[in-house]
Amino acid sequence: GGGGGSVPLFDVSRRPDVTLRVHAGPVSSLCMTESALYSGSWDCTVRTFARSEGGGDEELSLASTMSYGDWVTAVAARGRHLLVAAGSEVYCHDQATGQVVRRFQMLHEGNITTVEG
Repeated sequence: GGGGGSVPLFDVSRRPDVTLRVHAGPVSSLCMTESALYSGSWDCTVRTFARSEGGGDEELSLASTMSYGDWVTAVAARGRHLLVAAGSEVYCHDQATGQVVRRFQMLHEGNITTVEG
């Protein structure tokens, strides 16, 4: 991620050629699946970008924005779920709908800084 709210995209065989300037705060976490790129930020949001092939190159389009009451510090995808750590809470979303399936609160004192699906 980037401190200026941007997400630079690059292919390891080429130079960076795309930067997504979509967050109002620093980007704190990224997670890529076969169908989407998720970016979490200190602006208290997770942005979902749909991945598609176009003209031989991969294209990303903003599909949705999920908002939280605290900084987003981590995102992780596993199966059909997306886990999001925001402050001291963890949200479990259905990736297909974006709906919260489960919310974990008061797991411990302080902010959660990482999650694994």
